[in-house]
Amino acid sequence: MEKSRLKTISMRVFALFLAVFSILFGLTWGESGYCWGDTVLTAVGLPAWSNGTQGTHYPAVISLAALLAAVIIFSMTTRGKEKTSRRIIWGLVVLIVVINLIVSLI
Repeated sequence: MEKSRLKTISMRVFALFLAVFSILFGLTWGESGYCWGDTVLTAVGLPAWSNGTQGTHYPAVISLAALLAAVIIFSMTTRGKEKTSRRIIWGLVVLIVVINLIVSLI
């Protein structure tokens, strides 16, 4: 296997792991209200919220930044960079809307 092909595959795998990590880091799990990002930031000594238990949720901001970085890294390894990144971003938007609709109907 060529070095460039191996580098492309490794960058895509890294982007996938970064995307999964960012989702797990910022997601609040169901009725328990558990957020792995809250636990990590609290363990490091940083607040998870900007105003006590309200305001800006820092794990969500970190998660969105990491997810955007994953999209950029993945799209940089494809031929149609702009087209790929647009499709991924639109897919994420549609996924978020569908998940919110399903959760609100339950």
